[in-house]
Amino acid sequence: MNYERRTIRFGSGGPGCGLMAGVWLAAIGAVLISPVGAWIIKGIGWLLLGIGVLVVVLTIVSWLTSRRRER
Repeated sequence: MNYERRTIRFGSGGPGCGLMAGVWLAAIGAVLISPVGAWIIKGIGWLLLGIGVLVVVLTIVSWLTSRRRER
């Protein structure tokens, strides 16, 4: 069988790029499991909920105004 050798290319960043990505992920994980993380998650949740409602309302308004123009 002919197996290709798979390599990970980091580009010009070098292997330190992967190291820093791991450090960032660990730091974000530490924040999210702390009590501050609960506030952040709730804040992001409320923000996304508000954006979702805004998008739905704007879509309905746009749909209704486009139907008036067609008449």
